[in-house]
Amino acid sequence: MAAHYSTLSPLRPLPQLAELLHVPVSHVRNVIIWGNHSSSQFPDASHGTVEGKPLRDAVGDDDYLANEFITTVQRRGAHIMQVSWVERMSMCLHQ
Repeated sequence: MAAHYSTLSPLRPLPQLAELLHVPVSHVRNVIIWGNHSSSQFPDASHGTVEGKPLRDAVGDDDYLANEFITTVQRRGAHIMQVSWVERMSMCLHQ
């Protein structure tokens, strides 16, 4: 069976990190998602950067990156499906 790929999965963690760090989304780079559109996906921030600095240093909270960050990214799709169609469109347009 062929793997399916969507640009939505790799973009999921970027707004979350940008909001946390008070930077534009375009300043968060090199964060990837392993897996598919389910709770088994794993956001990998180990090579991530923010404005050229290591993401881990910018966040300054290893516990957040190892727990809340991962869980939030994994549950993002389920959250979007629970809200109304209008809210989903807004979320997609503002990622």
